[in-house]
Amino acid sequence: MKAIHEEFHYACPPAELFALISSGALQLETIAHLGGMDTELVEQTLTPDGGVKLVTRQRTGVELPGFAKRLVPASTTVTQTYIWEPAGEDGSREWIWSAEIKGAPFRWEGRPSCVRADRAPYTFSTER
Repeated sequence: MKAIHEEFHYACPPAELFALISSGALQLETIAHLGGMDTELVEQTLTPDGGVKLVTRQRTGVELPGFAKRLVPASTTVTQTYIWEPAGEDGSREWIWSAEIKGAPFRWEGRPSCVRADRAPYTFSTER
C-alpha cells in the first residue's frame, strides 16, 4: 500500500482550526466545490470530552480509466467518516478519517493530526 503524506500550515490556534475543519457545513461545502453531488450530513455528534464524529455522504460521477471501471462504478456513493479525539493539553488534535465507496472492494483511511510545528504555529498533517 502506498502512503500519501500531506502537510498544510496555518497561523491560527488549533481550536480555531478544529472549529473550522470539524464543521459539517464546511465539509459539505468542500465536497460540493470538488464536484460531489447530493451532499448530505449524515451525522454530527459532539462528545462530552470535546470529540466530534462527522459522517458525510455524496454521489460522485467520475470518468475513470478502463482498468478502474472494473473496480469502481462511474456513478457511486461515497461515505466519509471523521472521528476527532478530544484536544491534547497543548491543543493538538488527532482523528481518523475514512472513505467508503459503495460497490468498490476497498476503502481509504488515514490518521491526520493538528500539532504545533516549527514552520508555522500549527500544522495539519495526514498519512493516507
